[in-house]
Amino acid sequence: MATVRFISFVLLESIFLAHLRAQTLNILAYEYSRKFWEIPDLGLEMGQCAHYVKEVIPGFPLVNRCMLPPVSGQSKLHHFKFQNDTQNIQVQSANDIFAYIGLCDATAITTLGLLHRGDCIAIEIASSLTFNKKTYVRAYIEYYRKNVVSLEQTSLAGIPLTAGHGQEYFLKIRSIGTMEVVLVEMRFADKQKAAILRNTRYSQSLSMKDWISFANQTVGEPSNVKVIRMSTARRLMEVKKYRTGKMAEIKGLLGRYEGEIQDIRREISQDYIQPHLDYAFQPYYTRPQGLQLRSGSDRSLWEKASITEVKIIKAQARQRSILRRCKRIILPSCATMKTLKSQIKSLKATFDTERRKWVNLSETQKQQTVETTRKKINNLAQQQSKMISQFKQWRRQQKAAKRAEKLKQKKLRQKQRSQRKKSKKRKITRSKIVLLTNNTILPTVV
Repeated sequence: MATVRFISFVLLESIFLAHLRAQTLNILAYEYSRKFWEIPDLGLEMGQCAHYVKEVIPGFPLVNRCMLPPVSGQSKLHHFKFQNDTQNIQVQSANDIFAYIGLCDATAITTLGLLHRGDCIAIEIASSLTFNKKTYVRAYIEYYRKNVVSLEQTSLAGIPLTAGHGQEYFLKIRSIGTMEVVLVEMRFADKQKAAILRNTRYSQSLSMKDWISFANQTVGEPSNVKVIRMSTARRLMEVKKYRTGKMAEIKGLLGRYEGEIQDIRREISQDYIQPHLDYAFQPYYTRPQGLQLRSGSDRSLWEKASITEVKIIKAQARQRSILRRCKRIILPSCATMKTLKSQIKSLKATFDTERRKWVNLSETQKQQTVETTRKKINNLAQQQSKMISQFKQWRRQQKAAKRAEKLKQKKLRQKQRSQRKKSKKRKITRSKIVLLTNNTILPTVV
């Protein structure tokens, strides 16, 4: 009977919190705080008014520090919301990054104007990774939540009646914990090695250090390694790159990361630190129109928009690489690459503008924006691919020319060597004839 009461209580607790979250703007605390870098150690207390970004003049977003007094109420601690989910998994696409790390909520990120100050964490990480036949990506992801606190029986005494008519929200729910991410991208010269890793099942350990040792033993050392580390508790995001021959250094780095994650988990569990994990904001009085629950198609469109944004960011990086090559290699097509750079930049600016007001767009407008932008960036990416193919063809031609020149020089040296041998042989023969002539005794005539 006690077990039944316990299960019933947990179900009621979950239903209650789900109902609260359905009426709020939900966002990762680190996603929120890192957009306000001018506010040191930003951490919101229960009932505190949320800061937001607003574009007063086009192109000039300003941070609006909300100075409204906090909403008072009774804080309720939800003990049964503890969660510790750890995974060591293969990542095959940007969609996997969105699924495992979590794509920022469209309503929250646009209502608070946070896209004016940079993109979502998941989009930044996905944009820095390469998914092709020669790469293999692995991720360690730990979501550790100790508890959840919600503000009950709120009182708006002393709050101006105008609050909530703009973008004023207060902190309704807050969780304590951390999300720890370690991503490793391995690039191989031979695509067969990456294919072997993709087809190999690994479940021996959650340790990334153990996994990279296993990968090294299985297929050998990669040409390049990229390591991405994110910690919401430490408010940390860093990227490190290594070339071949640095495997011992990479293992040492991954071992250090594992130690740091264990320390963070221990400090949270023992209440030495209480880092904010998730925020849920609620409007003061009125419920804005854009705060309604989004349909599945809308979430799908936001994911498609995010994938398109990743493609644009990758195209920009690819274009910078192409322009650097054009400085070293002068090809006729290089003349069009600066124009292509401007087109990509313009497309990103236009698309970002639409994404910043995503919550106010109709579903038809969202579909049209995503499809139009996707077709344009795919077309521009094809032009880049043609340019890269020309570089590869030029490189092949140069290598063929060098081989032909080496072969020509080799034949010339062989011919010269043969001529020298013949010349030397003629000289030796001539010397012998002279010597024989000088040593021949002519008969005396009497």
